Amino acid sequence: MNPIVLWSLPPLAGAVIGYVTNAIAIKMLFRPHRAIRIFGVRLPFTPGILPRQRHKLADSIGAMVERELLTPEIIRARLMREDTRESVRAAVAGYTEGFFNLSLDKLSPGRNEFFFFITETLRDFVKTPAFEDILGRFLNALIDNQEAQGGDLQGPPIRDILGSEESEQWVKILERTIRKAMLSLAARIPGDLPPILDRNFPRLREVFLHFLNRPEIHRALETQGRLFLNNAIFKLNAVQRFFISAGQYDKTLRERMPEIIDDLIDQLEDLLGEQDIHERLRSYTTASIQGILMAEAVSAELSPLVSGWIEAILARSPGELLAAGDREAPGRFLHRILTFLTAQRAENSKGAFGRAFSAFAGEHRDLKMGELLSIPPERKDALDSLLCDTLLVLADKEIDAVLGTIKIRTLVSDRIDSLDMIDVEHIILDIMSNQLKWINFFGAILGALLGLFQSVFSWIVRGS
Repeated sequence: MNPIVLWSLPPLAGAVIGYVTNAIAIKMLFRPHRAIRIFGVRLPFTPGILPRQRHKLADSIGAMVERELLTPEIIRARLMREDTRESVRAAVAGYTEGFFNLSLDKLSPGRNEFFFFITETLRDFVKTPAFEDILGRFLNALIDNQEAQGGDLQGPPIRDILGSEESEQWVKILERTIRKAMLSLAARIPGDLPPILDRNFPRLREVFLHFLNRPEIHRALETQGRLFLNNAIFKLNAVQRFFISAGQYDKTLRERMPEIIDDLIDQLEDLLGEQDIHERLRSYTTASIQGILMAEAVSAELSPLVSGWIEAILARSPGELLAAGDREAPGRFLHRILTFLTAQRAENSKGAFGRAFSAFAGEHRDLKMGELLSIPPERKDALDSLLCDTLLVLADKEIDAVLGTIKIRTLVSDRIDSLDMIDVEHIILDIMSNQLKWINFFGAILGALLGLFQSVFSWIVRGS
């Protein structure tokens, strides 16, 4: 046989055997995917190593990722890097930019649930005691700040702050409001006043009779009684006056005037105790008060009084008004008004603030949120930095709890375990294709060396 064939055939055969053996061994890592049985007996090495141990493989990879790759320390180190902060800040800036560039028509309650959530939250917050406390503290802070700056509460009067035209308008509004209140009260008098009079009539009668029995009032009634008697006698003719004087009736009546007044008061007490008189007095009082409230003359007389009262308020500074009396009263008053107004809801359940904003947005559809809030670029940059730093601090603080909740090991293990074995095979082969080729190549080299060793060993044996 040709010596070249004798020397080259064993290395070549070894190389082929080594390459094919390694290729089969690598293939047996993945194949077959399921066990092969003949007559109920499972063939050895079926399924492949990875399909047979896939659960352990997935759990091992998950444990390695949790232990070595996604640890709190590694994530914190990444969060502290400047490029990470810049990336987060850019994302926040993009979000705020998009929000401030939204036009008002896109933020109307009917088109934006986020806006509806904010308005409803504000409506509920206004009703809370916390808001009342904040409002009161804010008003007190304004007073304290004015006192600290000027040493007193003197400042420009409200009229100068509002302007003459606006002040006059407020005077007219308050006058109309008071007039409407009087008319509204007058309309309620026939239904509301009679029960009040009925409940308090005995007390009123007692007060009235006590007033008549006071010594000074009793003496005044006696004096008026004597004057009445003199006027009555003076209207008689001469003959009648002669007989009265002759019989000294006038003198007797004057002397007994205290008794006459006592009898008169007793008669009034009996008269006021009659039901018919009670009802007549009630009807007369009700009609009289209603007429007074509805009379234009009364309104005309009250108007200067009301105007003077309003003018006195407008002549004072806001600090003086806030500091007058109980400091907490203005806060309580505003809180009650806001609570009442925000509690009024339309049929669409959007609330007063939502309806007001809808009307405003309808008239300014193209107005941007940034323009509405007057956000300059420097304030937006400060807001972006604040939100970015807050997010990073929160992430650093809660990273352990987040990773514990996510359970990285279980997440990775379940994900790998859920993949089809063909997909796992493709993933590993895509990653290690070059390395696996070199394994086959080294198998061929090792087989060739073994074949060459066999040829050399055979030659030595034959030579000896």
